[in-house]
Amino acid sequence: MMSSFSGSRIEPEGSDHDPKERFQSHSIYSSMGLGESHIRLLELLPGRHQDPIQCTLFPSERPASDPKQISQDQVPPNAAYEALSYVWASDEEDAVIFVNHVPFTISANLYHALDCVRLSDKTRVLWVDAICINQQDIQEKSEQVRMMDQIYSNADTVLIYLGPDADGSSLVMDYLTVDDSELLDDNGVLFTKASVERSRAENKVLQLYVEGQGEFLTNYFTSRGLEEKRVVEAAYAFFCRPWWTRMWVIQEAKLAKRDPVWYCGRRSTTMKRLRERLPVLNNFTLSKKQPAYVPIEEALAAYPRGRGKPYQDLMAWSRGVECILFVVDTEFADLYSKNLSLWLDRCTTRHSTDPRDRIFALVSLLDPSARSLLAPDYSLSAHQIFSLATAYILVEEGSTHVFQLYSFTREHHSRSLSLDFAAPFPEVVATEFFSEYESAYWYTGPLHLRMADGKLNLLGIDFDSIREASNIDEGSSNFQSLKTIRMRQRMLGKYERFLVRPRVTPPERILRALLLAPSYEHEGAINNDATAPQGLDEDYLKMLQTMAPSSNELPGAIHFSCEMLKSVAVHIGDFVDGARCEHLQQKHESSSRSYKSYLRTVVAAMDQGFISAAAFELPELKSFINRFNINDTEPIPNRMSDTTTMTADIVYSQLKAAAELCYSIVMTHVESVTCSRAADIDETGHQLATAYAKAKALLGGIMASCTCGGSEREAHRIELEARYHAVSQEELMFEHVVKFLRQRKEAEYFSFEELAVDRQSKALFVTEAYFVGISFQRDPGFEEGDKVVLMDGFRAPMVLREVDGGGKFRIMGTAYLAGLSDVDFESLISDDVLQVEEFEII
Repeated sequence: MMSSFSGSRIEPEGSDHDPKERFQSHSIYSSMGLGESHIRLLELLPGRHQDPIQCTLFPSERPASDPKQISQDQVPPNAAYEALSYVWASDEEDAVIFVNHVPFTISANLYHALDCVRLSDKTRVLWVDAICINQQDIQEKSEQVRMMDQIYSNADTVLIYLGPDADGSSLVMDYLTVDDSELLDDNGVLFTKASVERSRAENKVLQLYVEGQGEFLTNYFTSRGLEEKRVVEAAYAFFCRPWWTRMWVIQEAKLAKRDPVWYCGRRSTTMKRLRERLPVLNNFTLSKKQPAYVPIEEALAAYPRGRGKPYQDLMAWSRGVECILFVVDTEFADLYSKNLSLWLDRCTTRHSTDPRDRIFALVSLLDPSARSLLAPDYSLSAHQIFSLATAYILVEEGSTHVFQLYSFTREHHSRSLSLDFAAPFPEVVATEFFSEYESAYWYTGPLHLRMADGKLNLLGIDFDSIREASNIDEGSSNFQSLKTIRMRQRMLGKYERFLVRPRVTPPERILRALLLAPSYEHEGAINNDATAPQGLDEDYLKMLQTMAPSSNELPGAIHFSCEMLKSVAVHIGDFVDGARCEHLQQKHESSSRSYKSYLRTVVAAMDQGFISAAAFELPELKSFINRFNINDTEPIPNRMSDTTTMTADIVYSQLKAAAELCYSIVMTHVESVTCSRAADIDETGHQLATAYAKAKALLGGIMASCTCGGSEREAHRIELEARYHAVSQEELMFEHVVKFLRQRKEAEYFSFEELAVDRQSKALFVTEAYFVGISFQRDPGFEEGDKVVLMDGFRAPMVLREVDGGGKFRIMGTAYLAGLSDVDFESLISDDVLQVEEFEII
């Protein structure tokens, strides 16, 4: 049954999986083969800090006739050893040690670990995976990984290396190593004891933050001259260390036959103290770093390209610490023993270099049938391993819980029901979204899974189909993603009148945050109507409203607006420089028309519709400009208008350069995740003020020095006063535009928030029945006509695609539909409005 579920065999993916394999295979391995159930051990020779690291590698059962491979201490064949638990990855350059007198390249973090645990006066025998396993020998690697549970459980001690002494870690280690007598409360009781007892009573490892404990910790650190903020930041950095979220450390910590010794830098602490004190420090830090209320949009947000949100960092390390403490306390860990789906629930925020290790790292914690089926084998691809794990969870455990936590595979060689355990959903998806369906009609019933003759069939309700969908692919750039998000808003606007609105759940904030276009109001933001500048003519007020930034500013839009305004400063200077008393109505007329034409360009270009068209819909830009009726929406006051008709072609030619500039600036800001700078706005204001001061001075000088007589002088005076007034109005108008830009700059930051949130929702769609749905499936590829099916026993609705019209379906992903829980499915089925059908899944 299992084999019929898994995909067909494909070739191993080789060294792409593991960066360890980039290191050359040494001759030490070829002369040191391993017998069945044998391992290699590493003898770490004594030395002082910063001395070159010298080691001897030997097999656990070595021939007595080969003494050259060991030190003079003659470690016995079945030597006692300690197993090292550490994080492979490091931001530093790789380092070199000497193994059997041969240079051997290792990661910088492993180098620091060996340097810290090395003794100065005697050797230390270790098992270290990166050295004791030939990482380039796939067969050996698979065999040794299968023995990992025995290796760690047979080790005398497990040494856990959290990383070097850095970022205030000494403050944390002081707390973790101080004598118990320093941590007694007023009753003479260890203040952490109540925390541990409450945890056990509530069947939790990390209980809710207890006010008294926080006060005690604050007083404890204050009495040692430490500011609370400094301690919190040090603890935060300590908990954010990669070890806490590494996959393999779960079994490494759990399988130790004695309590592990924990190292941070060269200092160490015991498991007992860590178990008692770390939960309190964790909760103390959480209470200081985490706001009391976290909006759903912040909980989902994660800046693209690895720019993590603080809240997600908090969630990751909190879950990481919780899981480790859970693992090392057998009273709690036994509850999860041998249950793969629950372990995978605990590990959504954990990481592994090789995706296959997301399963292999848990195998030793499971029952014999799982260990046999999922035995580490690096000749298999990640997709094959994930397919087997999915089959085990469905068939042996009968659980569907993980289907609301992970994406489905996109590997065509695997059955589409297989999960991709390297693609977890954001942490809050299950709790904030799919939890709505906890009591749903289709979920409360049993799982109906039938497998026969290589076919897999599920029962479900063919509920609806997709009318229109918008997808964000995993490889989409920031700019492509933001463009898709803007198109989503347009799509939702098209169906606004018809969309199903939830009556009960979800929380309205979810719908507002993710399904409808979010809005942003910065504190102290200007209300354009309420703050209309005094003395601004109606014509200029209309222009000001056209140029005022929107409440949801495109990243870089303010930068683009600044560039347009700076160009105005240059043009007003050129225009006024050409003004002469005797030329007001002759030679200066063409200059006037040129300047006013450019001013039209600026006003049109700073319109939010133009910016959006230029940034995201460049092919549609000409049609947008053609719809801009010069006569109906004359941006220049009548008293300044000239007799030349401005055609759409002329406007287009003037705006084309502005559009290209807008596209370039916005794309640069979006891709680099940078907002417009306040310095650009300040510089723009300064240039405008300087240019308009000069312009008014020149016009005033012309009026004062006019030598014309009679009616001609009066005509010049009227014309000059009109121009002086127009320049003053422009200056006042642009002063307020600059003011708007300053106060709206923070809205660009919100656009990145919007990008972060909506990028997490990989697909947004509208169904034929006008339900709005979102999916967190990686690379969803949803299309018009895909079915929305409610499978028996699965909490999350599924999107299926019929293949070749043959009654066979591929699962495209799970989805959340707003308002679905308001539907009375039991009545609809009993009335034959909806039917339960069987779907063959391929």
